[in-house]
Amino acid sequence: MRKENCYLTYDSGQCLNPMVQPQTKMLCCCSMGAAWGSLCEKCPGERTRKFLRDQFIYIYYLGVLNEFNNHSLTAGEHEILCGLVPGQIMNPITNHSEEIDECALMPTMCTHGNCMNTPGSFECQCNRGYIYDQDSHQCIDENECQQVFCNVLTERSRSFNEVL
Repeated sequence: MRKENCYLTYDSGQCLNPMVQPQTKMLCCCSMGAAWGSLCEKCPGERTRKFLRDQFIYIYYLGVLNEFNNHSLTAGEHEILCGLVPGQIMNPITNHSEEIDECALMPTMCTHGNCMNTPGSFECQCNRGYIYDQDSHQCIDENECQQVFCNVLTERSRSFNEVL
């Protein structure tokens, strides 16, 4: 399968923030990617989880998952590429679904913390003094003095120091 750049951001036809390693279109668009490839193809949009759940229950009720693509409740582009379970992809060789390990896909993610793969997603557990930034998927330095509590302490310290 062809591997090309996977981009975390797609804005006004431009691909930005490429992942460190090239990915297949399926792995890119079914995990964290917003666009893929040298032509900057926007990843298909994901339908709501309710739609996916209802559609999965209906197909399961029919008892024939393989007839999904032929059924009148057609899937969108995202579902055809990624399947019905968010955070998993269908292995075309084994025909079994596999969990996507976002932490392995983006080894530089969660700098100043630990990346934990979770079912359908991931979490960054940041080190003390760092907070998670969802846009960059990094743990960034938390400026405690921008918080109200710190400002109160700073003002009290000044008053105390002025008395001395």
